[in-house]
Amino acid sequence: MQGDRVEFDYHGVHTRLVDALTVDDVVWMCTLMARISDQQWSDAFRAAGYEDAKQQRYITKMKSKIREGLALARS
Repeated sequence: MQGDRVEFDYHGVHTRLVDALTVDDVVWMCTLMARISDQQWSDAFRAAGYEDAKQQRYITKMKSKIREGLALARS
């Protein structure tokens, strides 16, 4: 974090957009994403054609990142 900005390790397309994200933006998005149910996560990855084991790895990682984002509200 740098001031009210979140630093992402991102080097893809639209880096200027990512660089403009604030802590409040990240917390807002993570608050919304935290409302996604386990069934909805599974449905989304299954619809994308991911096998069960890979689904679970991605879902676990996504939930971990959501918790990190939510923790920004308390720091």
